[in-house]
Amino acid sequence: MYDFKHLTLEQRMDIQLGLKEGLALKDLSERIRKSPRTISQEIRLHLIRKESSKSEFNGTPKFACSQHLRYPFVCDACPFKPQCASDRYTYDAKTADKAYRMTLSTTRRGRSNPSTASCVTSSQRASLSTPSLRSKWRWPSATSTAIASVQTSSRQPMN
Repeated sequence: MYDFKHLTLEQRMDIQLGLKEGLALKDLSERIRKSPRTISQEIRLHLIRKESSKSEFNGTPKFACSQHLRYPFVCDACPFKPQCASDRYTYDAKTADKAYRMTLSTTRRGRSNPSTASCVTSSQRASLSTPSLRSKWRWPSATSTAIASVQTSSRQPMN
């Protein structure tokens, strides 16, 4: 039923259009053939918050709207939008796609760049696998710290 590939710009545009139309999450997921969870995560990840100045003009106190905590997460088709003094939340497909492409390219660049790759030689790998000197020492507990402070050494070898 679902294709397990990355979202395309066209699918993101369909998400944006579906949010403006007020489609249910299940209907939207069937339209673009993606999991409802994928769509929900996409919207939450790429929400754009626009600060509202409506409370300054109306004299009403600014509050956090509870509609942003669940799907659709945006104010596009909200019935309370005209009188709401809360900040506005929107989803823009082109901005989301641009952010996704930037993340994808930086992730891929980090993997293929030899200067940033961690190069561990075989001798370093062997030294990492052998137990170090610290494993021979037991760090003192809170009760033995007081006793150890009286003694000359704060570390005691393991038995």
